[in-house]
Amino acid sequence: MSICFVALAACKNQTKPDRKKNSDNNVKQSVLMQIRSDTTIGDFHNVQHLSKQLKLAPANFGFDSLQIRVWLAHSLAKKKHLIIIQRLDNEWSENLYEISVGLPNTLDTIKDYDKKNIGPLSGWEKLISTLYQLKIQELSDSSASGADGATYSVETLTAKTYTYYNFWEPRSTQDTNWQSGNMAKILAILEREFKFKSY
Repeated sequence: MSICFVALAACKNQTKPDRKKNSDNNVKQSVLMQIRSDTTIGDFHNVQHLSKQLKLAPANFGFDSLQIRVWLAHSLAKKKHLIIIQRLDNEWSENLYEISVGLPNTLDTIKDYDKKNIGPLSGWEKLISTLYQLKIQELSDSSASGADGATYSVETLTAKTYTYYNFWEPRSTQDTNWQSGNMAKILAILEREFKFKSY
């Protein structure tokens, strides 16, 4: 199943913030969790599992400015992609991960990965403007699901919220569902701008 991350719409599940002490004994506030997908099907849990293996910062504590994580992977593929787009100190940057995993399983095990910094083909201003026009932070899962195929998961982290949604094979319903259509366009734009193919 293919996974793509990015993350505002009606929430299917919402978790209240909690508090946790960090290593300096300061109390760190956990952010509001907004889950817009059915978490029982495993994609949300697999994303969290992969994030830990990549040693990404815990999503439940947010990000100082804005970070969008888009995961792309096919259920039967041994390679997955993650693109992280973030704004920090008014500067945009990205990291593209190409991840090799073991045999297909409910929770993937990473064998190795390659991390690149490429920069968008058309520049940051045009890319971000296009993503906002396609409502990348406002979409909500409205697709069906299946045993095999591509699932694209999107996480958005800010200083106050964490949002998650995913789409299963959005291209199959893009002509009848505007949210699937926007997700399909977002995927095509990311692949073109950062010069990779998800599968």
